[in-house]
Amino acid sequence: MLHQNILNHLVLVMMQESLLQNNFLLTNSILLFVAFFIGCSGGTNGSSAVSSTKESVYSYAVLGPISNANVRILRVVDAKLAYETQTKTYNNELEVTWPQNKIGSFVVDTNNSFSDDDLMLIHVTSGSDVDANDDGQIDASFTTLQGDMYAYATLRYIKESGVYVNIFSTLAAQKVTAGKSPTEIIDILTLYAKKIFRLSLNSDDEIDYKDLNAFVPNLTETKKFINPEIYTQMQSSGLMFAVLDDENLSEFINRDSDGDGLTWEEEIFIGSSVSLVDTDADGLLDFDELQAGTDPLNKDSDFDGINDADEIQSGTNPLNSDMDGDYIPDGVELARGSNPFNGDEDLNGILDGLDGDPFFKYQWHLRSEGTVVSNTNNIATIIGNDLDILEVYHYQLGNGSSTIIQVVDTGVELIHEDLPIDLTRSLNAVTGGNDPTSTQPVSKTDPYSPFGVGHGTAVAGIIAARANNGTGVRGVVPNAVIAGSNWLEEQSLYELERAWYSAPNADEILVSNNSWGTYFLKDTSFEDIIKLSVEQLRGGKGRVFTVAAGNDRKTFGNANLSYVANNRYSIAVASLDYNNTFSSYSNPGSNILVSGYGGERYYESPTIATTLLTGKSYYEAELGTTRGAITFDEDSEKSYTFSMNGTSSATPMVSGAIALVLESCPNLTWRDVRWLLSYTSRRIDENNEKWIKNSAGRIHNINYGYGLVDADAMIQECRSKYYENLSVEKSGVVSINNLNTDIPDTKIGVQLTIDFLDAFVVEWVELTFDSDHPYAGDLEIVLVSPSGTRTQIITPNELRSNTYSGGFRFSSAAFMGENSNGRWTIEVIDQLESDSGKINSVQLKMYGH
Repeated sequence: MLHQNILNHLVLVMMQESLLQNNFLLTNSILLFVAFFIGCSGGTNGSSAVSSTKESVYSYAVLGPISNANVRILRVVDAKLAYETQTKTYNNELEVTWPQNKIGSFVVDTNNSFSDDDLMLIHVTSGSDVDANDDGQIDASFTTLQGDMYAYATLRYIKESGVYVNIFSTLAAQKVTAGKSPTEIIDILTLYAKKIFRLSLNSDDEIDYKDLNAFVPNLTETKKFINPEIYTQMQSSGLMFAVLDDENLSEFINRDSDGDGLTWEEEIFIGSSVSLVDTDADGLLDFDELQAGTDPLNKDSDFDGINDADEIQSGTNPLNSDMDGDYIPDGVELARGSNPFNGDEDLNGILDGLDGDPFFKYQWHLRSEGTVVSNTNNIATIIGNDLDILEVYHYQLGNGSSTIIQVVDTGVELIHEDLPIDLTRSLNAVTGGNDPTSTQPVSKTDPYSPFGVGHGTAVAGIIAARANNGTGVRGVVPNAVIAGSNWLEEQSLYELERAWYSAPNADEILVSNNSWGTYFLKDTSFEDIIKLSVEQLRGGKGRVFTVAAGNDRKTFGNANLSYVANNRYSIAVASLDYNNTFSSYSNPGSNILVSGYGGERYYESPTIATTLLTGKSYYEAELGTTRGAITFDEDSEKSYTFSMNGTSSATPMVSGAIALVLESCPNLTWRDVRWLLSYTSRRIDENNEKWIKNSAGRIHNINYGYGLVDADAMIQECRSKYYENLSVEKSGVVSINNLNTDIPDTKIGVQLTIDFLDAFVVEWVELTFDSDHPYAGDLEIVLVSPSGTRTQIITPNELRSNTYSGGFRFSSAAFMGENSNGRWTIEVIDQLESDSGKINSVQLKMYGH
């Protein structure tokens, strides 16, 4: 039986070759040429051949694998027959799958008088397709190849790489007309290849004619094609059987079966339907869309909420989501009744999308203009050091009541003028009702008390404070709602399970923000609840969970010391200062995935402006030399603050960014969100020594994860027709028990190796470490992948007992994209003298696809 990923049929162009006594003839205006190879299954040479002593390089004839086909090889310049052979036949005694069983392969002896630079043509006829229905299984009876297959290649390429004679090489060959020189032929083939591929299929990274010969059906990644569905469309159109049946393929690919003015070949190249005149049903013919430059596969080419045809009719531009550049998408403007052609309708000198929030000017994390804001130390922000979120607002602001972000915290004030609360999905863990307002009183003598009680209200404002409403600040998601919870006031697992998973209407919540944690937590109860949520909610795509990395750096804290932050379902978020370096308090951790802004302290440098409890903030003059919940002098109601900070601030910025991404790409799963963060986040503080580049090209830092969240980059990536959701999750585990390995009480350290046999693309790594060391905080643990990528799994910390006894699980996001297979190395170093211990056991568990 063939492997499930066996080559499928390839579409062939109708060609005929006539050869008589090594004389080259032209048929159907197609020039055919001669090359010289060695046959592995017999055949005759056009000249004497010497058997090669080198390892054989296999070439293939593939629709499904073509067994027992005739292969003729001719040289272009003189049409000389160089070699004849046959492809390998099917052997039903072999149990290995294709291509290991070599069905359809042939080998060519290159020890001859031909130059390596000679351009050759390979011509394949007869034989049998052993998998004509393309189901990945050997057919009960084979289908005879009655048509012709072709490929051009230089002798050097054949010798070094081998050639796949396939549908694309054959289609391209029909474009060659009589009298063309080898150079002209290569130019014609290269031009054709550039109409098919967006990425090179071979190692030279340049799209050219050689890519035509490198295509392997079902094994070549679909993202390599301009139209990622091109091969599927070829199969469904019947072209494979047209080749087998020797139909006139030239007529086949040049027909216009749906009458939209585009040939079959033109439609296949772009991905439009060969049977529908308006593939995306937007009111514009596919042909007209190509003329207009719009996307015939997307009824809203610019993602502004208006169909392309409606935009053309109304006069807006279907290729510009924000015609007046005012940071409000055209579709939103039309829905509101505002003018999409006028970016400043009230003529106040402020673009409409940036107007209506008087304290927006203090929110440097949204737009940093190099001014002195949100601090009492007169420190100016740095131009460009912000979330760069405004770019997203040209096409996405959130979708109002359907964009729901949960804040599990001290509660969210229901009556706040600037917060949109979704009462149907909010919970009060103390009263059992739906009003998420904190039940705790605010101290009249402690200026910091409004933060203690109003922490969740401040978090909610960072995420989704209303925009353009004439008051206050705005959130990262200007048009969304908050599902609040005051679980921190009643910390039972029952109430947390309700908030995270089982409460009514839970399915529609996109993101759960958790700006809280503990210094040390070894309890899987939390992730057991999260697991249910990511597996079942949001229609099975999973609610996304963000968790603060913690604020304990100065006491040697590490985000990897908490099971809430280091499980594979949670996105641990680090904090940045205004200068794009890590905040002095922000915990490091190999489990950290991404960063947001938290600032430092308002009396030192810029911090975060957001909502706070109504009437509870303090003016600077009121505080005097005391520090507390400070607000702007313009805040007449004292319901805001500019002193919010911590990973508690960074986390909701990431939550808001992810919500914008999920509204733009609603089919993403929780794993896809993590995956996108790993290669779209913005690298900052580039001189920091902790950046490591893994073998997949992704750059991680225990201080920053993969960098500053970039919602626009995530959306551009996931909206691309080349993005594919991650495949089914895989996992593997290797345990080594009863080690009894001494940890030297020096800085020399000890190494352990684990051979991981399962092979998949890594998304997450867990290392469970069991040691009787009486002072666990002395230990530094480093994990090294088979490719040499090194990450500090845990740094020395303040744990003062044998905390790792019985096993403690650490995690890492640093290896995303690497191959799991191979020898992994664990390095354990005792960084402080006077205490010693042993390693009892280790377990390495990985997840990926």
